[in-house]
Amino acid sequence: MRLHRLFTAIFSAFLSGLFVAAPEMVAAQSLFSPEIRVNDQAVTYYELRQRIALLEALNAPGDREETAKEALIDERLQIEEAKRLGITVSDAAVTEGMAEFAARANLTTQQFLAEVGKYGVAKETFRDFVKAGLLWRGVIRERFGPRARAQVTEADIERARIAGTGTGGAQVLLAEMFLRADTPEYAAQSEAFAEQIKTFRSFEQFSDAARQISLAPSRENGGQVEWMNLSNLPPPLADQLLSMSPGEVTEPIPVRNAIALFQLRGLRDTGQTSLPPSQVKVDFLLVALGENAAARANRLRETAASCDDVYGRLANLPEDRFRRETLAMTQVPNDLALDLARLDPGEITLRSNDEGIARDLLMLCARAVGSSGETPERDDIRQRLIGERVNAMAQAYIADLRADAIIIYP
Repeated sequence: MRLHRLFTAIFSAFLSGLFVAAPEMVAAQSLFSPEIRVNDQAVTYYELRQRIALLEALNAPGDREETAKEALIDERLQIEEAKRLGITVSDAAVTEGMAEFAARANLTTQQFLAEVGKYGVAKETFRDFVKAGLLWRGVIRERFGPRARAQVTEADIERARIAGTGTGGAQVLLAEMFLRADTPEYAAQSEAFAEQIKTFRSFEQFSDAARQISLAPSRENGGQVEWMNLSNLPPPLADQLLSMSPGEVTEPIPVRNAIALFQLRGLRDTGQTSLPPSQVKVDFLLVALGENAAARANRLRETAASCDDVYGRLANLPEDRFRRETLAMTQVPNDLALDLARLDPGEITLRSNDEGIARDLLMLCARAVGSSGETPERDDIRQRLIGERVNAMAQAYIADLRADAIIIYP
């Protein structure tokens, strides 16, 4: 604890510009000792602590130290690649980028710096963070922009238009896989599996893997599920599926205590009117049943045809066991949204609680159907699909750069 207090005092003095004597200079230099080496570049201890502080200020989820390390490694590689390609950004562009980032929190740049400054984040840290992002954006635009534009066909645009504008009812046939992620160890293992699985293109290959490692009951059927309306699915999943071909696998989707992947097996137009997923609202009821949940749920399936019926059948339960909400699908957590996607109004399913025990009843009360608003222009759809393709290419690109890099943790 004494060493911790000493380091805090040294660090505070450094930030205040108070180092003048030679012994103190040695302490200051330790802040800039390499924490990670990426090819010929170093990530210093100071940079790592600054990035962690920025993540704390932004209330980023997960292991912030690990996230900071991974992000700084990526940024070193991105900056290196930008230099190799001769891509630069002006000071004016960086200033504008900082303002744009701050505006996401409805703040000016100075207000944003004041807020993150409360966590010890220096202005230079925020500026370097923004500059790295702009350089990488320039790299991606130059390398993949023309290719992505060429890959988006009129057929892709028409399929997206039918599925997402409310002029047609698109349905998808999927296979699913849920990988265990309830501990850091399992999460790391499942993330590694997911990176392999998302490269699958064979239906048989995906189904075989689902039978072996998926947590979902559908594993008995190789992960295959029945046709579902695209508009029922969580918007992030629906958006991915729109740009995919049969056989392709989605990017991993985090859900409670698990990682989900989906393989597109088929897409069809029912000819019926539907809303795009981003405009769907769901009215649902969650009830903590407790003991004997399966038996109680089965009785409710036979006697309750609506959410109002459930209240009457479970009148003996305390009020705090009930949760009734109406939310846009964009507001529903992924794991809950996936459960709701399988239900028609009045249908019931059981969900596991935080301890992994199936004791929570979920009923879909209603799914909103209304006007879909203005129909997106084909050019707007094209730009969205191009953006999705570019994003996928960028992820693969940085993965290749990391694979070829020499990364050392001194």
